[in-house]
Amino acid sequence: MASKKKTTPVDAAVDRMIPGKPSFVINLHSRPPVQTQDMTTDLLHQVLRSAEAGQIDEFLALIRDVTAGDALVLAAWSQRKTRLLGKPWALTAETKGDAEAEANVKFLTSQLKECTGFLDARSHLLDSTIYPMAVVEKIYARSGGGWKLAQLIPVPHDMLDYRNGKLQIKVVTEEGVPTGEVEDLDPARHIVHRGHLLRALPPAWCPARALLFYWFLAAAGRSWWSRGLERDGGPFLVGKYDPAHPEDRGAMEAAFADAVQRFGLVISQDTDVQVFKDLASGSAAAHEAYQMHMHGMMLKVVTGQALTMDGKSLGLGSDQAAVANDVLTDLVTFDDMLLAETLQEQLFQPLLRLNRRPGSPPVFSHGVVSENLKARAEVLKVLKEAGVELLPEAAGPLSDSLGLPVRIAAPSPGLATLAANPVNRLAAAELAQAFRGSLAPVRRLVLEAQSAEELQARLAEFYADWAPGRVASLTADALTAFAAQGAAACPA
Repeated sequence: MASKKKTTPVDAAVDRMIPGKPSFVINLHSRPPVQTQDMTTDLLHQVLRSAEAGQIDEFLALIRDVTAGDALVLAAWSQRKTRLLGKPWALTAETKGDAEAEANVKFLTSQLKECTGFLDARSHLLDSTIYPMAVVEKIYARSGGGWKLAQLIPVPHDMLDYRNGKLQIKVVTEEGVPTGEVEDLDPARHIVHRGHLLRALPPAWCPARALLFYWFLAAAGRSWWSRGLERDGGPFLVGKYDPAHPEDRGAMEAAFADAVQRFGLVISQDTDVQVFKDLASGSAAAHEAYQMHMHGMMLKVVTGQALTMDGKSLGLGSDQAAVANDVLTDLVTFDDMLLAETLQEQLFQPLLRLNRRPGSPPVFSHGVVSENLKARAEVLKVLKEAGVELLPEAAGPLSDSLGLPVRIAAPSPGLATLAANPVNRLAAAELAQAFRGSLAPVRRLVLEAQSAEELQARLAEFYADWAPGRVASLTADALTAFAAQGAAACPA
């Protein structure tokens, strides 16, 4: 029977320094109460002033309620986060050909795939695109002669404390109830991420500060609109009675009250009752414009634009939707860059040092690219038609741009190459004589085509505005020329 390895004092000291279990317990009953249902203008300003002074609990609770409870904000924020988290992540060596860096890529890739909670941790760290900051706890476990990353645990935002002018974490009991004490964050245990551009400002100044005002105004506008519809949304009745018979007024009022339940009136022939259209219809357009403005501003705070969410029709030929999509892509790309920097400095580098591995940490990325791949394909098509050929070195940048691995094929023998080859000079000269004027592009298509099928397809595309019969005749001539130049190009 193998004897158990004896733990040395050094091992025991290291075990105490390296986080091996979570430092807190989540108790759902101790979470801050909901803030939104009783929100007023004065209370909102009070929450913001308290946050500026470091008392940030109510501010964080309000952000939680808005981002999780408002359908528009939740959908927009989910779109921004899933645009990033929906892409497969990858690690790449910072320097290609570096054996140590390549080994670190394999090591950390294995560590992250076996780690529990890596997706939840990334999602939580991305909360700081709106929240002031986000914190994740690292838990390690011994693995052979080194350490492995066992778990990543998101730290609830209400566990963070800023009262002492710096970021600290609340101390909780074994039941997860805050004790009122705080402690400093431990770099060996915690990852701290700030995913917005207001990084030099105090926590109270974060993107959520701008979002809360528009959320409150939109919520107030909905309340005003609903009260207006309740008050003025139905038909308005006006009755006339003879002043000489004041008792008729009471009878008519009773009849109007009864009409609310019966949706009808029984009146005498001489009674005059006029029914007016609802009074709310005239103000509906103003309320709608107000709500659309507030919603648009909320979307701009969260996603940088509004078009990818509201689905407005912009007319034929409009490229605003593509521009809006690129704005969102720019934001998500920036999110990816900041997240990669945080993970590299606070997770990858410490894990490599902990396992005494030399070399630089790898670069983390979700491979975010523009969704408008069609435009990029059009650029490549135009370049090819203009005779511009990509060098093999372009494969790397093109792969990064498209988010897909590509390989640059060997350059096809172009027109200049064929004409310069003595074997093909006769074929090129004959093609030049056969296809002139508006048919001049045919000569280039014939010389560049790799197959008859490719030539036929490119001719149909290039002369798509011609009559089908004319295209068919031209295709037959071009295919004959293609076969002839192919034969001339073959070695004797």
